[in-house]
Amino acid sequence: MRPSTRPVTEPEEERTVEDPIADFFRDGYRGLLGWMAGRSPDGVDVEDAVQEAVVRAWLQPPGEIESLDGWLRSVARNCARSDLRRRDAEARALGRLGPPASTRDGQDDVVGRLEWLDALDHLSNGQRRAVELHYLEDRSVDDVAAELGVSTGTVKRQLHRARARLAGLLGRTEAGAGLKEARTMTVKDWFMAGSHPHEYEDVAAAEDVYAGKRVVTLRCVADKPTGFGTLMQQCAPDQYVGERIRFSGALRSRDVGGWGGLWFRVDGKTGKSLSFDNMQDRAVKGTTEWARYDVVLDVPEGATLLAYGVLLSGDGELGIADLRIDRVGDDVATTNRRHLDRPANLDFSEVTDDGESTTPR
Repeated sequence: MRPSTRPVTEPEEERTVEDPIADFFRDGYRGLLGWMAGRSPDGVDVEDAVQEAVVRAWLQPPGEIESLDGWLRSVARNCARSDLRRRDAEARALGRLGPPASTRDGQDDVVGRLEWLDALDHLSNGQRRAVELHYLEDRSVDDVAAELGVSTGTVKRQLHRARARLAGLLGRTEAGAGLKEARTMTVKDWFMAGSHPHEYEDVAAAEDVYAGKRVVTLRCVADKPTGFGTLMQQCAPDQYVGERIRFSGALRSRDVGGWGGLWFRVDGKTGKSLSFDNMQDRAVKGTTEWARYDVVLDVPEGATLLAYGVLLSGDGELGIADLRIDRVGDDVATTNRRHLDRPANLDFSEVTDDGESTTPR
């Protein structure tokens, strides 16, 4: 919401330039109004809350407040919360008389935002500041990292842990209601795996779509990743046995420091891999726009499991959309990573140059 436009009420008592309250009115008052406006639901009079905080600071003994800016922010926010609670109590009382549905819905929004403000106080300082900058001020991860003087990986980790903490505090599956990622969801029938799945997360946002399909983002949340993570699925192969299958999807990369891509594996009895491809020889790296990729494998007799997904190894994130599994004909070549029938080129005498095999003269 926007702060009130009515004139600022200056204190009547004259203060010296060295007085921190006078300095605040000159240099910080409007900034605090803007800060409160960005964190308060519609209907909250942020100027009243800020002025109440200033009055309370004025009444404190000299030297009692160590950090005036932080003290005023905390007190102003508490004043706004008190006002919200009072109006919530009034709304519940009026509810017994049957207020219009629109009034009740609006009050639910206010109460939900109040819960979020309370929950933020339970985060660590680093997590709370990262959430405020990234979600409430709509700043990029890079901007937040620069503001806090930490790496982008640290910011991602703080945001990841903050969301998990807030979800627990608010009793929700996913944290984010009332913030930029208000409608983040988990993806049914998919799960996170890999060598270091805890270093990665998947996020599905209702607002993020590609070609009319929902986008899921697979991102690294570790400061220094030491393994890979994959969003994957498994299914029985029965309906595909004896056929050639193409697993395809659209991918978009952002600052991928290692590599990523689609992968597909056909397992046999005892877990033996019958065919496999993970796109490592044509991996997605760096920053790229949306493009379609595919992996093609045969599903032979004796197959017992199909496993497939999208993997990310290292920093960055992958946007994933419109995954498909289709039957294809023999005219479509497989991408199966080739296994030799017998040992070959053990003396390294044969090398490749621009795709052409050569031997020394």
